[in-house]
Amino acid sequence: MKYCGVSTPFCGVRVYVRSAMGMPRSETALEELTCRVLGHLVQEGVVAKIADDLYCGGNSPEELLTNWERVLQALQKCSLNLSATKTIIAPKQATILGWIWELGSIRASPHRIATLSNCQPPKTVRALRSFVGAYKVLSRVIKNSSGLLSLLENAVAGSESKDTILWTEELNSAFTSAQNALSTNRSIALPRPNDQLWIVTDGALKTCGLGATLYINRNDKLLLAGFFSAKLRQTQRQWLPCEIEALSIAASIKHFSPYIIQSLSTACVLTESKPCVQAFEKLCRGEFSSSPRIIYKVAYEVSQLENIQRLLRIPHSDDDDDERVNDISSPSSVPVIPKAISDLPTLPSVIPHQNTQLENVEHSLSINSPDINLSNDNCAINTTKETCIDSQENELKAVYPVKVCIIV
Repeated sequence: MKYCGVSTPFCGVRVYVRSAMGMPRSETALEELTCRVLGHLVQEGVVAKIADDLYCGGNSPEELLTNWERVLQALQKCSLNLSATKTIIAPKQATILGWIWELGSIRASPHRIATLSNCQPPKTVRALRSFVGAYKVLSRVIKNSSGLLSLLENAVAGSESKDTILWTEELNSAFTSAQNALSTNRSIALPRPNDQLWIVTDGALKTCGLGATLYINRNDKLLLAGFFSAKLRQTQRQWLPCEIEALSIAASIKHFSPYIIQSLSTACVLTESKPCVQAFEKLCRGEFSSSPRIIYKVAYEVSQLENIQRLLRIPHSDDDDDERVNDISSPSSVPVIPKAISDLPTLPSVIPHQNTQLENVEHSLSINSPDINLSNDNCAINTTKETCIDSQENELKAVYPVKVCIIV
């Protein structure tokens, strides 16, 4: 900041009275200034600072007006002014770092999509890595992004940035498939603290990947809130199917943990793996699963979340051997999603003794899913009208307070 002050022979040292953008470390000075002036509003969630932009929001026009008055008062106390020509009040949509925000949902900017869709295959490793990095930014709105980029990432692994890419027919096909998948990007809803969160997880050894889809239940409507996918490491490809499912549960919860932590309701995980649910039951009884990987990836990882409060299991048929990753992102693949968390039984938030039993716990889930038809000895879903699923087990044992429901 040595150039922000100039020593003159006339009136002494002259300094800038406003932020001198473009000068070395000027962005740091601006960040420190706004943190000092608006830090309490940022902490309350009234204001968000992104790069050199300031965003003020509210859940209603009245709340927005109140928050905006607080921002102006804080700036006035410090003799700071805003540019009127750059101030936009209550826009219907706004572009923030390449994302278009509109009425509580976000979607990828068409300019970013067009840039990646129309580019030619990169010639160097550096350029291909730039393409992969830009593509990964859009992974939350594109299904199975890790699978689409798998061959491209393998092509640049262990190579120097200046090396030339040898484009084979298989690599060209993977690049074209990744570009074509950009047109399938979805608009996703931004979860609110009052929304019910549903995480549908799945893992597959055939495609060597795992994935999850986040849904939110808002006003009796099921909305898409984001995708997640990842590749399996070389050592993880020798794991058992149930261990891969456990890994997908742990990775999905960790990925969506910012939403789970801020949610006021109980987040629920839907999985097809019965062994993972049985591992939870053993954990609730003070026992441990025979697989240490399931213990670590499910029980330990989930127990690290501070807002875990309950656990629920619904009996399911035998394990589904036909594991898949590519189908879990479609809404029709969600097996059971209750309308509200009030349909779930409430367990105590304290940690009882390991032999404590919660007797006479009856629970039922209201279901209205016209596309699903499941039936076995313990449950049945009618595809024509709203029915209920009643579990035959009326005893639940709890050791850890859990807020993530695992339902199969």
